[in-house]
Amino acid sequence: METERNERDAAELVERLARTIEQIVDATIRKHFLARRLSEMDDETVIEVLHRFQMGAIRGDAACQAVITSAVDAQRLREEFGKKRLHGLVAEAKKKEYAHVINLFRVIRPVKDPAGDENAFQQYGLSGMTLGERKSAARSLNRDLLNRVGYDLDNSVIHQLLLNPRLTEQDVVIIAARRPNFPEVLCEIYNSPKWRTRPQVRLALIRNPYTPPHLAIALVPTLLKQDLREVMLDRSIHADVRAAAESAWETKSGEWKRQIEEMESVTAAEVAEVVRAELKSGDEERQS
Repeated sequence: METERNERDAAELVERLARTIEQIVDATIRKHFLARRLSEMDDETVIEVLHRFQMGAIRGDAACQAVITSAVDAQRLREEFGKKRLHGLVAEAKKKEYAHVINLFRVIRPVKDPAGDENAFQQYGLSGMTLGERKSAARSLNRDLLNRVGYDLDNSVIHQLLLNPRLTEQDVVIIAARRPNFPEVLCEIYNSPKWRTRPQVRLALIRNPYTPPHLAIALVPTLLKQDLREVMLDRSIHADVRAAAESAWETKSGEWKRQIEEMESVTAAEVAEVVRAELKSGDEERQS
């Protein structure tokens, strides 16, 4: 009875948080709000709330996916909790065997290291310009100039580029998928309130071996089932990212199987009811 009440309370808390976060327009404020609210909870509740948001996102719940893509920020959570409490949270997640929550707090080095690729990368950019000039170019309406800015290695330039209204989703996907690439650039895309919510941008980040794995893992719960399969089979991606995708795939598959079984059981029950009604009607007709 106590367990059922705790689960009901956790479900209601997650629903209330999701509704409140939905009303906050600014993504940065969303991140700070969720981190602050979580910091006020005990460790067990924090882990349960994060787990429910992640499982909801994996199952396709739109509210949970919105929270994962716009409010759950691993870096912000680490800053809010601090090292000491973070250690306790990870221990609690391990005790509950919540792999997705454990992965959220991990910091893992990318499979690929771009060291030595700077010159080859910058030859397509605007390396002859000062930082200020490159930021100005990032705000330009000139398409050719914007394409070249996309090769910049300075995250402040990329930040300005991502705010440019002329930039399209396909432009961002190209930058996110580019190899070699640099963590600073990919992190800027990950932190973009506008572009992080786009499915194709998230998939490009996850499938890029230069993306810090802990960022890719944080986005895995939002993937569609077919995208999870692509990630699972992509050997260029960090093994931990593939493992997270496999776990999400199994969760989705289990949920689909449960739904199918429920549909089948309901259908069987309905058929049985119709048969009983027909038999009863036939008996009544014979008796009359």
